[in-house]
Amino acid sequence: PWTSLKQFTGAADISIDLSSTGRSLDALKSGLTGAIDFSLKDGTLYDDKLHLLVSDVSLFTTLLSKTEPVAINCLFGRVAFDKGDGATRAVMDTQKMTLVGTGAINLPKDAINIELIPKPKNDRLSKLAVPVDVTGSLSSPDVAPRTTTALGQAAVGVIGGLLAPLDLVSSLFGQSATAP
Repeated sequence: PWTSLKQFTGAADISIDLSSTGRSLDALKSGLTGAIDFSLKDGTLYDDKLHLLVSDVSLFTTLLSKTEPVAINCLFGRVAFDKGDGATRAVMDTQKMTLVGTGAINLPKDAINIELIPKPKNDRLSKLAVPVDVTGSLSSPDVAPRTTTALGQAAVGVIGGLLAPLDLVSSLFGQSATAP
């Protein structure tokens, strides 16, 4: 599932303090206790799909694709395990937004349930930001925008006349709508 990740660069710091005992993989998963702490500074993400989560998570970018690299100012987080159940929290900061992820990982059940909340740095884009849910199995997770939120926010924008002008929408993609 993560084989689509083409390249991720930056200065990383990872601390792993985990322990477990058992005579099988299932027993080891069920007994895992400890934490993984990580941070990345001055990174770049080159990818066809994952960049949508960190560059401009919005109704528009879930429908359209671009492949330009995303500069990551910093990324830090922690996954703490207690008997195979992991609680996670991570924050990724980019030029246009901050992405906060929280949730759970259950190793014995091979399950993940993480919520990614985008926080655009431009207040005018906040109506377009859509939370993303990462759910299902660890080996093949489903990554999907919260469509009810996306549709609701789009409806509010249309009804209230709050949709961003063409230049603002174009700025979501790092382009100018006006010709030079």
